[in-house]
Order: sequence, then structure tokens, then C-alpha cells
Amino acid sequence: MYLNKKYACITLDFEEDYGDRVNEFNIYKNSFDKIEELKSLYDSLEIPVSAFITTNILDKDNMAEVIKWLANDYHCHSHSHNTQSFDSKNEITTCFSKFKEHFGYEPLGYRAPKGVLYPGDIQLIKDTGFSFSSSLFPSIRIGTFNNLKSPQAPFIYDTGLLEIPLAVVNKIRLIVSLSYQKLLGSSLSHGLYKTFGLPNIVVYDSHLHDYIISEKSFAQLPAFMRSVYSVNKDSGKQIFYDFVNYLKTEGYSFITMTDLLSILSGNKE
Repeated sequence: MYLNKKYACITLDFEEDYGDRVNEFNIYKNSFDKIEELKSLYDSLEIPVSAFITTNILDKDNMAEVIKWLANDYHCHSHSHNTQSFDSKNEITTCFSKFKEHFGYEPLGYRAPKGVLYPGDIQLIKDTGFSFSSSLFPSIRIGTFNNLKSPQAPFIYDTGLLEIPLAVVNKIRLIVSLSYQKLLGSSLSHGLYKTFGLPNIVVYDSHLHDYIISEKSFAQLPAFMRSVYSVNKDSGKQIFYDFVNYLKTEGYSFITMTDLLSILSGNKE
């Protein structure tokens, strides 16, 4: 599926700090003022945000209300984000039912932790009732996935499920996400985008820990991951701000994932 107009969807994977590497949510517990700053940043840029939620956090305090306040559009990101022993049937079906319980309607989208889809997951996602997946990075991550032959544009699996891939740089297939931009910095990232181009549909991935640092959680990371996340450690908001303004100058319209689903379903721009 190819669209002539340019659309950008800013997505936020709403999960415990650093996925399942720490098993705590210290950003929410101890840095809520920073979350308020992030909300102000989103508002100042006048962009909608689509949250992909690990539903195990919905039972904590008033978390569902916090997500509704921070984002504009809501989908699922598995139930527990347990990548060590991922139980597809439990994770996919439980997050669907938990989401419906808390939000009062069925979720449309599903995103797999780390972008990993196991055999049978695509059929299971469809059979559970999801309208689309936005799990696939059409790139390579050594030891995790190799999707270099996958389409960059949205496509439909043989099962009938729609996949809306996350953005990668044209030709070189570098992932376009806040975590990767922090590693490269704004100048190099934007230079690559200018040289090789971006897809007309940019689904951009980010996490609270990309914008906000909990020193308690950061200290619990394995040494290698600490070194990775230490690069441009406190520059997430500025790098994000720079990228959104880059997309605006390139003519992208900012919409939610639900809006994008409607456009793709009707192929109307």
C-alpha cells in the first residue's frame, strides 16, 4: 500500500522502564513531573500521540487515566512484555481483554515486544480481534530479527491481517526511532534522512525511558545496555523536538494510528 501524501504517526510504547530489563516503573513513580513536561512538549508541537500499552500496568494506581491524558490514541503492546519466555497466546489474548476492560472498547492495534513475531502470532493476532499489527521493523537487529526483505509500506499478510511497519530510512534500512536517534545524534540522523529519504508513512517508535531518565532504573541495567543508553542520555526531548520539526519542513501531516488505519482501509487521503 502506497500513499502519495506524507503522514507521520508518533507512537509511544507505554511499558515498564526499559521493557522487561528492570521490572519496575520508576519513571512513573518518581518522575511524574518529567512526564508532565513531556505532555507539554507534545502539546506545544501540536501533534497527536498513539500509545501502545503493556496492559499489566493498567491495574497500577490510575494508570489508564494517565495514559488517556498523555496520549490521544491507544493500542496494545502485549500484556507483560516478557521477552525471556514469551507466551504468545496468553500475551496477545490477555492484553486484548485487559484493554477492553479498562478502556471500554476493543483495541484495534497490536505491537509485539522488540518487534519480534513468533510463528503463528500473525494468525493469533487476527483471530483475537485486532485490526492491524504495527510490529515489524523492516530492518535487521542482530540476534533479534532480520526483516531486510520485508516491505517498508503497509501490507496484508496471507492471513488477512494488516501490518503497518515502523519506519526505516530508505535504501539503508536504518530504524527511525528515538532510541536510534539518540545513538546517532540529530545532525547525523537528519543527514541520512536527507541523503536516502524517508517513507511516505513514518511510524515513529519511542518509549518513556527515551525521553525521561530514572537514575534508579538506569543503574539496574546490564553494563552494556547502560553504555548504550548513556549516549545522549538526557537529550531525548530535544532530539525528538528536532525530528518533529524536520518532518514538518518535509511536508508530513501528523495523525494517529487509528486515523492511518482509516486512510489505509479506505485508501482515501
